[in-house]
Amino acid sequence: MEIVFETADLRVGFVPARKERRSDRIVIAFRSLLASLKNSGLIFPTSGESQVTIQRSGADALHFLPANNRRYQYPEIHEALAIAKAYSAPYRQITTYGMSMGGFAALQSSAYLNAGVTVTYSPQISVDERKHDFILPRWLDRMRGVAFCWDDLGNISRTAQHIVVYDPFEVDRRHVEVLRSVATVTEVKVPFSGHHCWRALAGAGIGGAALTQLLQGNPDIAWLRKTIRAGRREDAVYLEKMREHLEARTARLGK
Repeated sequence: MEIVFETADLRVGFVPARKERRSDRIVIAFRSLLASLKNSGLIFPTSGESQVTIQRSGADALHFLPANNRRYQYPEIHEALAIAKAYSAPYRQITTYGMSMGGFAALQSSAYLNAGVTVTYSPQISVDERKHDFILPRWLDRMRGVAFCWDDLGNISRTAQHIVVYDPFEVDRRHVEVLRSVATVTEVKVPFSGHHCWRALAGAGIGGAALTQLLQGNPDIAWLRKTIRAGRREDAVYLEKMREHLEARTARLGK
């Protein structure tokens, strides 16, 4: 990875799909912080989000690597984005990508970076409690004292194809509803997968293949849904989430 931007809180690295020549596609990927990073002695993640899969898909990539879990609320984010925009300008297709916190950034950057496609797994539309009443406490705790400098629905592209993978029974649904109010969304619903819905695709044996399709902007939604259903019948998270949903539904009906 060639580091093209670096501060104490943020790095951006370029990873080509191949050494011989540049691709005509670029993915700008925003990393979600690894939970284990605090105890590893590392300051930054050592690789980008889905770096190997993106490279194997034939796309060049710019990887945004944060040093903490502050939802990219850094004053220098605008400078980093300007560099990303200059890097990505020659490409035929620009895709922004991320999971959870990275999904927030992929959406926030989509208009400025002229993304034709965004691919997000369980993205947050915002974590500012002044704007929305459904922000989870664990996210609010991490944002205490943070000055929001990059959190506006106006930053989301109105022309990009927004592909979102999420569990419709999680609070992530509320974030998707807001996104749907300002942009056209292609939804891949993965019921009872929880916030970490990407694990259901990996458990079904199609994590890499699914992401490759999504990043190219032409996913076979019917195939994705069918394969996920077939591959997760014994998945422990799926069974537990389904049980929790049925118990909650029974309790509501019993009132």
